[in-house]
Amino acid sequence: MTTMLARRLTLVAVACGVFTTCSNPENPERPPQLVLSASTLSFATPAGTDPAAQSVSISNGGGGTLTWSASANQAWLTLAPASGTGAGTLNVLVFVFGLATGVHTGTITVSATGIASQTVSVTLAVTQPPTIGLSTTSLTFNAVAGGANPASQTVSLTNTGGSTLAWSAISNNSWLSAQAASGTAPATLTVSATTGSLVAATYNGSITVTGTGATNSPQTISVTFIVATPPAIGLSTTTLAFNGNTGAASPADQTVTVSNSGGGTLSWTASDDASWLTVAPTSGGAPSTITVSVNTTGLAAGTYTGTITVSATGASNTPRTIGVTLTMSTSNYNGSWSGKTSQSDSAITLSISSNAVSQISFGWQAINCGASGRTTVTYTTQPSVAAGTLSSTINSSPLSFTIAGTFSSNTSVAGTLTLSYSQIGGGCTQSNMAVTWSATRP
Repeated sequence: MTTMLARRLTLVAVACGVFTTCSNPENPERPPQLVLSASTLSFATPAGTDPAAQSVSISNGGGGTLTWSASANQAWLTLAPASGTGAGTLNVLVFVFGLATGVHTGTITVSATGIASQTVSVTLAVTQPPTIGLSTTSLTFNAVAGGANPASQTVSLTNTGGSTLAWSAISNNSWLSAQAASGTAPATLTVSATTGSLVAATYNGSITVTGTGATNSPQTISVTFIVATPPAIGLSTTTLAFNGNTGAASPADQTVTVSNSGGGTLSWTASDDASWLTVAPTSGGAPSTITVSVNTTGLAAGTYTGTITVSATGASNTPRTIGVTLTMSTSNYNGSWSGKTSQSDSAITLSISSNAVSQISFGWQAINCGASGRTTVTYTTQPSVAAGTLSSTINSSPLSFTIAGTFSSNTSVAGTLTLSYSQIGGGCTQSNMAVTWSATRP
């Protein structure tokens, strides 16, 4: 028994002496072993922006107790913690302040008591920082109070520097918005202004664009929103009255002036609702004039009503209407008519009964022949004026004439008088004259 124990002790002693160190021949211990999770680290960041920290795990791959410390050979490298016992995490922080753009290298050395140290190679790429580029820094919108929103406008957002530009945009007014609210460059900002309940005035707002790490962050887009007083349809009259006679010519046209009694620009359209009623033109811009016509052909005696509707997009009072009344009376031109011609204000008279002319009398002058006089014609076959027109030709010597006229009402008539004077001898063979005339009936 004693001999066998002696042999075992001898073998242990020989083994410990040749192959390893044993603190206790009966319980041998391995030495500590330094193990790092990474031997290289890479950082990339734009100038002026510190990158996120990275870490290296430290562990003991052997036995015993591991006591370690870490150091860096570059001032831009910071380690935390710088030492420890046993397993731990070495946080590596990079501070780029003062570093030029380009690639920088450094080394972290981790040492442990009684064993060889290990290193971690560090690469840091410092790039140009991003810069916010905007296609414009001012926008103007125009709208009418209570009207539609103006069309959206766009702003191009680019990175005029290096690296990646992450941006966000925010407006400072409820009527102003920008979409999208964030992103990376290049991108397009769609800027919108909402009229809503805004009253007529000029509003100022802004959109602030912020870029992470950008050298010129933030940037501002100034926005002006001009909300104008809405246009309003102005009419010189809202009623028109026409008087006509059956069988007579239609009454004269009347006009209505369309104006803008509000702000902005007024573009209008006009329409009528009666076959005997016509409006022209049917569209235009203010100020302008509408001509209103009535056609009485075939209309019986009575009162007719129609409406002209004037509309304008965006006008505060659209549409507006013009009421039209046409009063048709039975033609009755009987009575004594008197007036003048344009030839030296010569007097002219007509006698009408049963809507037919019984007598015409007028003064005249044949200036080239030195002749003048008054002609009176009493008709045997009386020319009818029941249709509202007069036409009669008398061929006689020395004076022949043609008289034509149109009755615009039961009390007013006007037309032309063409005279031809012929005289034998006296140096005047023929003198032709054309004059206008008008007459009324009390």
